[in-house]
Amino acid sequence: MRKRRESTRVDGARRGERLLALVAIGFLAFNFPLLGLLGAGGTLFGIPAPFVYLYVAWATFIALVAVCLGTGNGRAPVSKSKAERDA
Repeated sequence: MRKRRESTRVDGARRGERLLALVAIGFLAFNFPLLGLLGAGGTLFGIPAPFVYLYVAWATFIALVAVCLGTGNGRAPVSKSKAERDA
């Protein structure tokens, strides 16, 4: 049982590091210098390039956060009673 708790702690630390990296990437992706490069013009299927970039980048960011926060087994986490957690 102890090994599982240590494994969960390591997974939680990795999850935190991944989320921190995603926040940093998101900050850079939605900051002025990169958005300023797209303001020059151009369209994609008649839609201005900055709008396409914003929507695609935002959807990608949400998907990456969802993958990072996922439970990994496809099931919702089950809360345990205090007695089960202490065992």
